[in-house]
Amino acid sequence: MPFAAASATNQLLSLTRQRALAPQPLDIGRRIPELRDILTQSLRGDISIGLSVPDGACVAMIDPTEFEMALINLAVNARDAMPQGGRFNITARRVELAGEPDGLSGQFVEIVVSDTGTGIPADVLPNVFNPFFTTKPDGKGTGLGLSQVYGFAHRSGGTATIESAQGLGTTVTLYLPCGDLSDEARMEDETSIVAFGAGRRVLLVDDNAQIASVTRGLLEELGFAVRWAENAADGLRSVETEPIDLVLSDIVMPGAWNGLDLARELRSRRPQLPIVLATGYSASSEQARTEGFVVLAKPYDMARLASVLRAALAGTRAPAVKSGASTASAKVSASAGSLSPPAPPPPRS
Repeated sequence: MPFAAASATNQLLSLTRQRALAPQPLDIGRRIPELRDILTQSLRGDISIGLSVPDGACVAMIDPTEFEMALINLAVNARDAMPQGGRFNITARRVELAGEPDGLSGQFVEIVVSDTGTGIPADVLPNVFNPFFTTKPDGKGTGLGLSQVYGFAHRSGGTATIESAQGLGTTVTLYLPCGDLSDEARMEDETSIVAFGAGRRVLLVDDNAQIASVTRGLLEELGFAVRWAENAADGLRSVETEPIDLVLSDIVMPGAWNGLDLARELRSRRPQLPIVLATGYSASSEQARTEGFVVLAKPYDMARLASVLRAALAGTRAPAVKSGASTASAKVSASAGSLSPPAPPPPRS
């Protein structure tokens, strides 16, 4: 399936409730700054980014992956609206609603995303949250970004509003239900570091020997037996010839196949094999999420690694864990025998 079609399908599924959300308490004040690099990559060098979030906890009860996709969609829309450059801003705060907007009442997190772009014409504005409406020409995206944003907010128990005028930019405001810090603490306790990997064999695929060495140490602390492959072809051969219970692969690798290509091939051969893809940032990371793969963002520490791997083995989404919660000091950063010859990679979707 071409990427545009796959993206459209997943966003439509999200909007029509066929794709289940996995809400969990997420501290927005901490998570938004962590997404700065990804958002910057979604923009351009002539667009500056400004973030203003509370100093204290600001917890929303939402699906972290859908939240990240919503912010990326808003960044991409802002980029397209600022061909000559401009500014992209995100602010967040807790608010008390009393029936407005959309009849919402109670404690919510308000996230305001604005740009200084060309704005949206008045006759177009009422339709932008409609999944079957787009102003984008063929080859310029699906036009479903704003509908995904609205669908995510609405299905999370909140809503989204939009204000815009030609020449004056656009502001999208998300209202997301507040979570409870005690819920976050409870979920963190449930992901405490234990050697849950005992008796399991993990395939680690990474072309960087230094990073692989650090990651291997973390995996072994979790109890896993580790088989390291330095390229996708070697990794594929290992899965075919050895008892592998879990695959952790970097996305960006040299050679004919990258980590996403490997994951697609493994999924076709062993659909039940848990696969986690790790990346600092790559154009393939959003595509991997769209195709349903678990993506582990670098840098990560022991707590986040344990949480994601435990969830992958259980076939669920990983709960949020506080940065630095791990007792382990090591952190994996985004920088730091093969089949001959490998088959051509599958078509990119």
